[in-house]
Amino acid sequence: MGYLCHGLPGYRDVRSASDRTFMEVFWGIERGSIKDAPGPTITEALELMLEGRIKLLWVVCTNPALTLPNLNKVWRALERVFLVVQDAYWTRTCELANLVLPAAQMGEKQGVMTGSDRTISLCEKFSEPPGEAKPDWLIFRELAHRLGYGRAFDYENTQDIFEELKEATRGRLCDYSALSYENLPARWGRRWLYEDFDFPTESKRARMHPTPYFHQTASVILLTGRTKNQWHTMTRTGKSPELLKGEENPFLLLHPEDARELGVEEEEFVFIHSPWGSVGLKVKYGDIKVGHAFAPFGYGSAPVNLLTGDGIDPFSKEPELKFTPVLLAGTKEAVSHGSER
Repeated sequence: MGYLCHGLPGYRDVRSASDRTFMEVFWGIERGSIKDAPGPTITEALELMLEGRIKLLWVVCTNPALTLPNLNKVWRALERVFLVVQDAYWTRTCELANLVLPAAQMGEKQGVMTGSDRTISLCEKFSEPPGEAKPDWLIFRELAHRLGYGRAFDYENTQDIFEELKEATRGRLCDYSALSYENLPARWGRRWLYEDFDFPTESKRARMHPTPYFHQTASVILLTGRTKNQWHTMTRTGKSPELLKGEENPFLLLHPEDARELGVEEEEFVFIHSPWGSVGLKVKYGDIKVGHAFAPFGYGSAPVNLLTGDGIDPFSKEPELKFTPVLLAGTKEAVSHGSER
């Protein structure tokens, strides 16, 4: 839908001259006004913030002050800009904000959502948002009007936005044009997206992009992620006692063999050190490979991404969050489990 730094609606790309021209004509904006190069990803933008080249950051419905790698650097960058946070929940990022815009959440707003199986559903409103909270689209529209772009953002409701999207996707792989707002749910495309086993490329084959990777030597490798019952930084799911059962507090999952070597038992603390930071966590034994450890990143009381580096894959720009060499120190004398970088 155009929400990535290279994207335009309908699986279009800013690097394509025909895609840029189509959207400029479609939106009625000046030719050449869409830049031909992708903007920075968030990890790249952090460097620009620290250099003073990005002076304002508007964060919508996410919590980069916990989710991004190398948090010490992230916090420094967020403090350098005028930070606007638009969210339905108070987050660690809100604590750093210069301006907080209260947003309506699911059930307090109406709109269309597409699932991973390409099914488009109409999510209807059943409650009024509290206080001055507003749906995201209305916040965007009101700002556009204040900036003098009212004609381009003349939507009266979410159906207006859907009708525009239908025309922007007409004839594209993700063609919405035959769908009706009143008759959702529906799925775009056929039952199987590539029924003839041909991909939409010149060769009809999928394009794979293997990237070189330097495999670091390490005795203990830290993996980060989220747990089964929790979503990202737990701003909503973390408020449910049922979902938190057994995971009320942050933890480090270790193989019992690694724990024995460190001299720690379950529920005892270990201290994890990396080149980027340190965190203390309670140990849990688990079914994990020897020499590996896992810690969920969503607990604000123990920000695990203090430990992770901000190196990125040069093609996808994805940060390295699944392979951090760390040093663990338990109740014994500190045992080195890292290696020189």
